[in-house]
Amino acid sequence: MVPQDPVAALSPVLTIGRQMQEAAKGQPRQAIVDMLSRLGLPPEFCHRYPHQVSGGQLQRIVLGQALLCKPQILLADEPAAALDSTTRTAIIQFIKDLQCELGFALLLVTHDTQILEGWAAKIVEIGEAVSLPKVQSTNQSFPVETLRVSHLSKTYPRVKALESINLQLKTGARLVISGESGSGKSTLAKCLAGWETADSGTVEFSSRKPQLIPQNPGESLNPFWETWEVVAESLRIQGNSKPDRKKQALLWMDRVGLPNHLTSRKCGTCSGGERARLAIARALLACQCDQQTPATLIFDESFSSLDLNLRAQILNLLAQLQQHWPLAYIVMAHDEQLSQNFASQRLTMQQGRLSA
Repeated sequence: MVPQDPVAALSPVLTIGRQMQEAAKGQPRQAIVDMLSRLGLPPEFCHRYPHQVSGGQLQRIVLGQALLCKPQILLADEPAAALDSTTRTAIIQFIKDLQCELGFALLLVTHDTQILEGWAAKIVEIGEAVSLPKVQSTNQSFPVETLRVSHLSKTYPRVKALESINLQLKTGARLVISGESGSGKSTLAKCLAGWETADSGTVEFSSRKPQLIPQNPGESLNPFWETWEVVAESLRIQGNSKPDRKKQALLWMDRVGLPNHLTSRKCGTCSGGERARLAIARALLACQCDQQTPATLIFDESFSSLDLNLRAQILNLLAQLQQHWPLAYIVMAHDEQLSQNFASQRLTMQQGRLSA
């Protein structure tokens, strides 16, 4: 089986090579290197840990694990959700070629009907097919600058992740940055939010530090905490009283459209759409957003695992929030529909560089 969430499927304390070796069941190391090569990944990935590669690359790795088992039936649950269009086409063709070579049956679960065209022998639909609607424009009468990035660079061993990034953002902006898997989008998001330290360059923000909603929002929420506790986590760190934390958490949960009965639920029992809203509420509370305090939210492929209905709901929510508060968004995405229907500005990232 190829799971929808590769982060949850891989151990964070074992190298990728070690985990692929376990799936290979006695096959020589060269079989792993060959599989990585066919997936478009270099041999040195064997020595990396899951947190050191992008979400799209992790998706290819769990696919490689499944294929190393030489299955008779391959069950793939949204195997292309975290992939850009170029990589998605290549991986789907790779699965198709390997299916002809090994003769396994394939059951593919997906909300992306485009990848089924000319390929699936049989299609079963559950629910109605939808497309992503145009999201309403923002109305910021007096936009102010929230973020300025100058000559930002970041290098990992043998990889130039970011090269002299320059960026300006004002309230009301919806900047969508697209690019292939491994192009540097996640590294840029982490550097802007302070999760990673850049080698050179500066990140200046007008008030609070930008808040990052990661690729899988659910992974950033403690599954054993009640929802309001997760939303108010920043206030807990600051030492606010429990009544005050709960009061502010409930206020922001209501603003992002979460019902009252969800308050006492554990995060681990919430749906994907509910977890996305919780992550947004937590980010807005953490940056103390109000009418006079602008804030920047960064979304790192945060919607890729949601179906189109949920994705549209979350994007409309973000647009509504911008109508009431001075917010700016940076969205890392490979979804062309999202770029066309949500963005006020679009940039492309390739090999660590931004271009219009």
